[in-house]
Amino acid sequence: MSASTSIHEMLLGRPLSPSEQGATGLIRRLLELLANEAIESTTNTLLGYSLVKAAREQGDSIDGLFGSIENKTEADAWEAFDQGIKDVYDLEGKLLEIKSLLPQSLSLEPANTVDGKAGIEAWESKRLELLGHLGKFHQRTEETPWEQRCDDASLFRSLMRKVKGQDSQIASPALKTVIDALNNVVANMDDYPSDKAIQITLGIKTAWLVKAALSEFQTTTNPNRKRYLAQDDVWNAAKSVALLISSNATSQQMQGRYQEFVSKLDI
Repeated sequence: MSASTSIHEMLLGRPLSPSEQGATGLIRRLLELLANEAIESTTNTLLGYSLVKAAREQGDSIDGLFGSIENKTEADAWEAFDQGIKDVYDLEGKLLEIKSLLPQSLSLEPANTVDGKAGIEAWESKRLELLGHLGKFHQRTEETPWEQRCDDASLFRSLMRKVKGQDSQIASPALKTVIDALNNVVANMDDYPSDKAIQITLGIKTAWLVKAALSEFQTTTNPNRKRYLAQDDVWNAAKSVALLISSNATSQQMQGRYQEFVSKLDI
């Protein structure tokens, strides 16, 4: 059995099969399509998986409702039938909305800081939309779902792996401190409680912009921009936010220093 087939079974609760007929036939076809696209996602992967599984469970519930009709009185059977049809339309609508969000795949190779900021905005927006849809299926009590924490941790590690080695292009002690501080956060991510997810989020955004600035330094043909990106002034701003993230500072402090770093890159 291939890995993708195994994931299909995990998400759908059964092996892939020809499309079924009946009231939930379209739902099953949409679920198979969404499972394919969730598997192709490279960011927010577990959030996508959880959405497909939650939708499948709701589809199973609808099937169970229709299956119970024959054992009901005529009045109860009609009531269950009407409810089932409403549930089918509701779930089909949800699935069509989710379809527009998958697959979740963003480039982690920004060409410059403008590209990096656009990538961050797209990632945060898509993650928020996925969380919103997941909330329509499950009422969560935790501030940050475990799927988000796992997805964010994976993204953070990926970004730091891409930054590794590129920092040698710029001879700034502050840049080395930035890399060390962010790597320290990555190494200790399991110790961050769910209500401190802002630290991981800001760590990801800072790493993303560091990667973007290093890529721009390497490829820009503008000598003034190249000279500016090598200045300690830029990397001291990044150092300030990275050290605050690493030291478990308040959200307000971290957000403020992060915006200062963004402002430096905007010059």
